[in-house]
Amino acid sequence: MAIIPMKIYLSEALNSINFDDHLNNLATVIQTSYSLTKTIEIDLIKSGIAFDIDLTINLGLIITELLTNAFKHAFTKKTGTYQSGIKSNR
Repeated sequence: MAIIPMKIYLSEALNSINFDDHLNNLATVIQTSYSLTKTIEIDLIKSGIAFDIDLTINLGLIITELLTNAFKHAFTKKTGTYQSGIKSNR
């Protein structure tokens, strides 16, 4: 999981990070870590929103917790679909 924050810090524009890309990276890492035991499809809501680095990391931590808890506890049949994302009212 440390790879994701490192990618953010190496980004050239820390004041505007595309959250869709960050969310894709998080979901891929988490899905891959559970792929041997469960087949869960992740449906990400694309918003096109960009956040600063602090908000991106904080939201990423929350979504990581939600995704890992879903993989661990919500899918007892080892298959299913999880939907996650952030919508903008802009």
